[in-house]
Amino acid sequence: MTIRSMGPCQRLQSRRGAIAALSMFIGLTAPAAFGAIPENGVISACYSAANGNMRVIDATVSSCRPSEVALQWSQQGSNAAPSTYLAYSPMIITNIGDYGSATAACNPGDKVLGGGHNTGASDISVGRSFPDTAGSWTVGLKPTAVAIGWQVVAVCLAVPAP
Repeated sequence: MTIRSMGPCQRLQSRRGAIAALSMFIGLTAPAAFGAIPENGVISACYSAANGNMRVIDATVSSCRPSEVALQWSQQGSNAAPSTYLAYSPMIITNIGDYGSATAACNPGDKVLGGGHNTGASDISVGRSFPDTAGSWTVGLKPTAVAIGWQVVAVCLAVPAP
Protein backbone atom coordinates (compact mmCIF):
# COMPACT_ATOMS: atom_id res chain seq x y z
CA MET A 1 0.00 0.00 0.00
CA THR A 2 1.34 3.37 -0.99
CA ILE A 3 0.59 6.52 0.97
CA ARG A 4 0.89 9.73 -0.99
CA SER A 5 0.80 13.18 0.52
CA MET A 6 -1.20 15.94 -1.15
CA GLY A 7 0.59 18.83 -2.70
CA PRO A 8 -0.37 22.47 -1.95
CA CYS A 9 -2.71 22.73 -4.95
CA GLN A 10 -4.54 19.51 -4.06
CA ARG A 11 -5.03 20.68 -0.43
CA LEU A 12 -6.42 24.01 -1.64
CA GLN A 13 -8.87 22.28 -4.02
CA SER A 14 -9.92 19.93 -1.20
CA ARG A 15 -10.54 22.89 1.15
CA ARG A 16 -12.50 24.76 -1.51
CA GLY A 17 -14.68 21.70 -2.05
CA ALA A 18 -15.29 21.35 1.70
CA ILE A 19 -16.15 25.05 2.04
CA ALA A 20 -18.53 24.87 -0.93
CA ALA A 21 -20.25 21.79 0.51
CA LEU A 22 -20.56 23.41 3.94
CA SER A 23 -21.96 26.63 2.44
CA MET A 24 -24.52 24.67 0.45
CA PHE A 25 -25.53 22.66 3.55
CA ILE A 26 -26.00 25.84 5.63
CA GLY A 27 -27.95 27.52 2.83
CA LEU A 28 -30.34 24.60 2.55
CA THR A 29 -30.82 23.93 6.27
CA ALA A 30 -30.84 27.44 7.78
CA PRO A 31 -34.50 28.17 6.94
CA ALA A 32 -35.54 24.95 8.66
CA ALA A 33 -33.33 25.57 11.68
CA PHE A 34 -34.37 29.18 12.23
CA GLY A 35 -37.96 28.92 11.01
CA ALA A 36 -39.35 30.67 8.01
CA ILE A 37 -42.17 33.20 8.14
CA PRO A 38 -45.12 31.70 6.27
CA GLU A 39 -46.25 33.30 3.01
CA ASN A 40 -49.23 34.93 4.74
CA GLY A 41 -46.83 36.95 6.96
CA VAL A 42 -48.41 35.76 10.23
CA ILE A 43 -45.94 34.61 12.90
CA SER A 44 -47.25 32.03 15.37
CA ALA A 45 -45.91 31.28 18.84
CA CYS A 46 -46.82 29.39 22.00
CA TYR A 47 -46.55 31.06 25.43
CA SER A 48 -46.27 29.12 28.68
CA ALA A 49 -47.75 31.06 31.60
CA ALA A 50 -46.19 28.52 33.99
CA ASN A 51 -42.58 29.45 33.20
CA GLY A 52 -42.81 32.49 30.88
CA ASN A 53 -41.21 30.70 27.94
CA MET A 54 -42.29 31.40 24.39
CA ARG A 55 -41.51 29.36 21.32
CA VAL A 56 -42.10 30.24 17.68
CA ILE A 57 -43.86 27.56 15.63
CA ASP A 58 -44.91 26.94 12.06
CA ALA A 59 -48.67 26.71 12.60
CA THR A 60 -49.09 24.78 9.35
CA VAL A 61 -47.22 21.77 10.79
CA SER A 62 -47.43 22.07 14.60
CA SER A 63 -49.58 23.52 17.35
CA CYS A 64 -49.35 24.70 20.94
CA ARG A 65 -49.45 22.28 23.85
CA PRO A 66 -52.62 22.25 26.00
CA SER A 67 -50.76 24.16 28.76
CA GLU A 68 -49.70 26.95 26.34
CA VAL A 69 -51.46 30.02 24.98
CA ALA A 70 -51.39 30.46 21.19
CA LEU A 71 -50.20 33.89 20.00
CA GLN A 72 -50.06 35.33 16.50
CA TRP A 73 -48.80 38.61 15.08
CA SER A 74 -48.19 40.07 11.67
CA GLN A 75 -44.69 40.28 10.24
CA GLN A 76 -45.49 43.87 9.28
CA GLY A 77 -47.01 44.79 12.63
CA SER A 78 -50.19 46.62 13.35
CA ASN A 79 -51.19 50.12 12.33
CA ALA A 80 -52.44 50.73 15.86
CA ALA A 81 -50.13 51.21 18.83
CA PRO A 82 -50.38 48.45 21.45
CA SER A 83 -52.47 49.42 24.42
CA THR A 84 -51.53 48.45 27.96
CA TYR A 85 -53.34 49.14 31.20
CA LEU A 86 -53.26 48.21 34.89
CA ALA A 87 -55.86 45.97 36.51
CA TYR A 88 -56.23 45.82 40.30
CA SER A 89 -57.66 43.27 42.71
CA PRO A 90 -59.96 44.46 45.48
CA MET A 91 -58.12 45.79 48.57
CA ILE A 92 -57.27 42.92 50.94
CA ILE A 93 -56.68 43.27 54.70
CA THR A 94 -54.36 40.59 56.06
CA ASN A 95 -53.47 40.18 59.75
CA ILE A 96 -49.98 39.46 61.11
CA GLY A 97 -49.05 35.84 60.49
CA ASP A 98 -52.07 35.14 58.25
CA TYR A 99 -51.58 34.17 54.63
CA GLY A 100 -53.52 36.27 52.12
CA SER A 101 -54.03 35.59 48.43
CA ALA A 102 -55.61 37.73 45.72
CA THR A 103 -55.88 37.91 41.93
CA ALA A 104 -56.06 40.84 39.52
CA ALA A 105 -57.76 39.99 36.22
CA CYS A 106 -57.41 41.68 32.85
CA ASN A 107 -60.49 42.35 30.75
CA PRO A 108 -61.84 39.21 29.03
CA GLY A 109 -59.67 38.22 26.07
CA ASP A 110 -56.74 40.45 27.07
CA LYS A 111 -53.31 39.08 28.08
CA VAL A 112 -51.37 39.62 31.30
CA LEU A 113 -47.78 40.82 30.75
CA GLY A 114 -46.66 40.97 34.38
CA GLY A 115 -47.76 41.85 37.85
CA GLY A 116 -47.01 42.23 41.52
CA HIS A 117 -48.46 43.71 44.69
CA ASN A 118 -49.01 47.14 46.17
CA THR A 119 -48.59 47.04 49.94
CA GLY A 120 -46.57 50.00 51.13
CA ALA A 121 -45.23 47.66 53.83
CA SER A 122 -41.72 46.26 53.96
CA ASP A 123 -42.20 43.50 56.54
CA ILE A 124 -43.93 40.88 54.43
CA SER A 125 -43.13 37.44 53.13
CA VAL A 126 -44.25 36.87 49.52
CA GLY A 127 -45.04 33.21 48.98
CA ARG A 128 -45.97 33.48 45.31
CA SER A 129 -46.41 36.01 42.53
CA PHE A 130 -47.23 34.56 39.13
CA PRO A 131 -49.53 34.59 36.08
CA ASP A 132 -52.10 31.94 36.95
CA THR A 133 -53.93 32.26 33.62
CA ALA A 134 -53.22 34.04 30.35
CA GLY A 135 -55.25 37.00 31.64
CA SER A 136 -54.64 37.24 35.40
CA TRP A 137 -51.92 37.63 38.03
CA THR A 138 -52.02 36.10 41.55
CA VAL A 139 -50.02 37.04 44.66
CA GLY A 140 -49.91 35.28 48.00
CA LEU A 141 -48.20 36.90 50.99
CA LYS A 142 -47.95 37.00 54.78
CA PRO A 143 -47.37 40.17 56.83
CA THR A 144 -44.71 39.62 59.51
CA ALA A 145 -44.86 42.83 61.60
CA VAL A 146 -48.25 44.56 61.24
CA ALA A 147 -51.62 43.93 59.63
CA ILE A 148 -51.63 45.38 56.11
CA GLY A 149 -54.00 46.45 53.39
CA TRP A 150 -52.79 45.45 49.96
CA GLN A 151 -53.83 44.59 46.44
CA VAL A 152 -52.56 42.79 43.36
CA VAL A 153 -51.64 44.78 40.27
CA ALA A 154 -51.59 43.21 36.79
CA VAL A 155 -50.08 44.80 33.68
CA CYS A 156 -52.44 43.90 30.83
CA LEU A 157 -52.21 44.05 27.04
CA ALA A 158 -55.46 44.94 25.27
CA VAL A 159 -55.95 42.38 22.49
CA PRO A 160 -58.02 43.75 19.60
CA ALA A 161 -60.99 41.66 18.51
CA PRO A 162 -60.37 39.67 15.32
